[in-house]
Amino acid sequence: MDIIWESLANESEEPESPEWHGEVVAERMKKVESGEAKFLSLDEVRNRLDTET
Repeated sequence: MDIIWESLANESEEPESPEWHGEVVAERMKKVESGEAKFLSLDEVRNRLDTET
């Protein structure tokens, strides 16, 4: 594991994000700006995870 981490840490270039990442972020930002986005508190997320397992 140390060898893998070291090889990644020594990389000088940042990996490029795929184009679809930008599209997803843009769509989510539109929802936030228009007030359509829904947010959950950490407790709500935990409760959902507890009921799904």
